[in-house]
Amino acid sequence: MDIKPKKILDAIGQKDSFVSLTINEVEMDDKYHELDCENDVINLGGDPEKFFVEIPMLKLGDLLQQIKFKLLHISPHDWQKKQHENWVSGRKQWLYEGKNCEVLHLGATNWKKGKVRVKVTVEFCPDEPEEIQSESPLDDIRKTIL
Repeated sequence: MDIKPKKILDAIGQKDSFVSLTINEVEMDDKYHELDCENDVINLGGDPEKFFVEIPMLKLGDLLQQIKFKLLHISPHDWQKKQHENWVSGRKQWLYEGKNCEVLHLGATNWKKGKVRVKVTVEFCPDEPEEIQSESPLDDIRKTIL
């Protein structure tokens, strides 16, 4: 690419390129954890906004697959097509082996060649924090004294 990094940084302004988080946003974000067992079941209940899925209860693996279909604009039937289908395999590259690209890191003077890929994850934040089991019966007594 012939684009000069310095000119891009001057054009966007280095200070304006950062997004700051408030302390409350960071604390809320810390409560989320990634769901990683594809057999966990998610119940969306009666929520009318089910953009990625059409059924209210499904396994995590099925939810992730539905999101990938929507993200890449691929139907479940097309997803199963063999690699000779260039348009399907080209879209799947975004999720698996990655797409060739160049990245200009903030403050860098040169582009760096490599690959970029998209990772789809689902995180969960319980309404009520899980209670940690006491390792000793005395721990509960200590908490009441302190």
